[in-house]
Amino acid sequence: FQKYLDTLKQHNLKKRDEKTKVQEEKNKKYISSRKMKDEKILITGATSGIGYNITKFITKYKCPIFITGKNIESLKKLKEELEEFTKPVYFAKFDLTKEKNIEKLYRQVKREMGIPTILFNCAIFTKGSAYISTKSAKDWKREIDLNIKATIILSQRIGYAMYLKEKGRIILFSTYKSK
Repeated sequence: FQKYLDTLKQHNLKKRDEKTKVQEEKNKKYISSRKMKDEKILITGATSGIGYNITKFITKYKCPIFITGKNIESLKKLKEELEEFTKPVYFAKFDLTKEKNIEKLYRQVKREMGIPTILFNCAIFTKGSAYISTKSAKDWKREIDLNIKATIILSQRIGYAMYLKEKGRIILFSTYKSK
């Protein structure tokens, strides 16, 4: 009986590996068939965390990229790194907790690169204690302004432009640490 179970287990593992390979091939075909080089990509929060990793990953598709963040030196450095693999790379420093900066960002992206066809909204802020009772009102306001308000307003603004062009995707990221 044990030999039968071992044989069955090996068969199932082999079948699962085959399914995984088939799915990976489907994913590769999907990505390559989308002609990523024709996309225009905007990435917020590009200088750290998931935004940074997405930015580095996207460069292999050699499409125009517009990156934003809060640290101008990090943006300049990242732009130089990216230009070894893809061009053009645009960048701008914006504090998206301020509503007027969201509109400024939209206008600059539109002027320099055109309407993005993909928005990776990765600008995220979290600070201080994860405990609700010990977080300051100032920290809560900043988190809400960036993680919720800015995300919605920027997605709404760019989403409408994408809708008018009948092309675009918005990918939102969020994170939160807890204890």
